[in-house]
Amino acid sequence: VYKRQGGTCNDGKCDCLKGYYGDNCELKDFCELDEVVCVYGDCEEGICNCEDGYEKEDCSVAARDKFLGVYNITEQCDPLDTVTGYQFTIEQDITNPAKMNLLYVFSESKFPLNGFFSKVFATPTPNTNKFRIPNQQPDGNGRTIAGDGTLTVLDSATTVVRIDYTITKTNGTQYECDLEAILVQ
Repeated sequence: VYKRQGGTCNDGKCDCLKGYYGDNCELKDFCELDEVVCVYGDCEEGICNCEDGYEKEDCSVAARDKFLGVYNITEQCDPLDTVTGYQFTIEQDITNPAKMNLLYVFSESKFPLNGFFSKVFATPTPNTNKFRIPNQQPDGNGRTIAGDGTLTVLDSATTVVRIDYTITKTNGTQYECDLEAILVQ
């Protein structure tokens, strides 16, 4: 009988302590040794590698959660009009935790003939206050939208989302747009 790092060995067979493994208990499992728990991810070398759409040290928070809510917006599209006094919503995509849905961005009701009827999806960048609107055709009619957004918490009562995006019509005409929104609920 002899003792090895992390265990007791007898006749070539070792009984390793928690967090150690190998023929002679010479290897460390930092995930087990440090009792690392990854809620939505896997532990490697004591560090959580989060599944798509999750963040924080233990992968416990959906990256989209900080963006969710109803916002009062001002939306401007050059050379079109500036529209204010209405709301848009950022909601979770219930089928994919790595996505969120933007409702009423460049809405048909505010931009007749050019706007979208359907929701636009976006992907938050984990561990940042940024998100991306990948190039997509929300209504499936050839008009596309693509852009980037950021979330800024100005104080305990004021959260602002800014989105810069481009609309491209089927004839190639483009509108450069920006949206500024203040969280109301």
